[in-house]
Amino acid sequence: MTERGAATVGLAVAAAALLPAVAAWPGVGPADRITLLIGLAGGTIAFVAFSGVRHGAVSTRGGVVLAVIGGVCIIFAGVVGVIGAPAVETRRTLRAIAWLLLGAAAIGLANGMRTGVDLRTILQRASLLLFTGGIGLLALYVAGTTGYLVEAALGAISEPGILARFGARQVGVGIGFVAVAVVTVLAIEGNLEWIDLRLLNRSDVVTVVAGIVGIIAIAGAVTVVYWLLDVPTTEHAVHRMGQEAGPEVVLIAIPLTWIGAVIGEELVYRNVIQKYLTERWTASAAIIASSAIFAVVHLPAFTPGAPVELGAAVLAVFTISLVLAVAYHRTGNVVVPMIIHGIYNVIIYVGIYAQLAGLW
Repeated sequence: MTERGAATVGLAVAAAALLPAVAAWPGVGPADRITLLIGLAGGTIAFVAFSGVRHGAVSTRGGVVLAVIGGVCIIFAGVVGVIGAPAVETRRTLRAIAWLLLGAAAIGLANGMRTGVDLRTILQRASLLLFTGGIGLLALYVAGTTGYLVEAALGAISEPGILARFGARQVGVGIGFVAVAVVTVLAIEGNLEWIDLRLLNRSDVVTVVAGIVGIIAIAGAVTVVYWLLDVPTTEHAVHRMGQEAGPEVVLIAIPLTWIGAVIGEELVYRNVIQKYLTERWTASAAIIASSAIFAVVHLPAFTPGAPVELGAAVLAVFTISLVLAVAYHRTGNVVVPMIIHGIYNVIIYVGIYAQLAGLW
């Protein structure tokens, strides 16, 4: 299939993604409209991308990036729809499933515009996405299991408080993430030289500073947009822990999250998944796909919550993950996103402390 052919089929896919949202809009409530807005945004972005490439108004590279972003938004709408659709509401369930399939098709066709695509290639790319997504989910499961085991082991020898349990769980989570990263790298490459750990150079430091500024700006922009649209959000698990045990616990938890979330997550989702995809896809596609996987696996951190709240949280994590992924791509040093991620968590946790302590 030629570039023009892929763009033409992509136009049909984007239009098909727009139809469910447009048709359902008059009969849904305000909460469901957030999901429809995500689907509409994704379908519109993808439509503009494919149309622009087909008619020569947008460069192929730009069209690929926009189409992948649109596809990811469509998939997000599907994920939120699947989570929130009761079994009896067949129409909502079918709409969500359609978005999942159409979003994946848009991403596949976006890559096809750049390289040319056939059915075999599409299947190969789909299997690659499933493989890396599986690694991400496996890492989450292993980390959660090891975290539980370490916490249970501590409970067997003492009567730990909530902070001690949290710390033990974070140590276990870190062990689990690192173990999955190491085993995966050994299975793929046969040695650990593939892991991009090194001291920072001057360029890395500049990227760290730019990344911190960028991630704060993007997170702030997302917060403002959610506030303007009156999008409900759910609380993070650390916020709930602070409510239960007191705000000071949140500050003490900061170094513990570096052990569990920051180091382990960046090794798995950046150094393993993103790097593996980058060697087989375009850099932009790898950045977006790995960020989408990273965002989806963060759903447990925000549960329980209403479907629209979970969707808003996942979308916010996705935008933040894009900054981390770009920083890793620019430097080839996983220490860079580790530092950005860690400092961002510090800022968020200090904000949670200030809120719980009544400082604002």
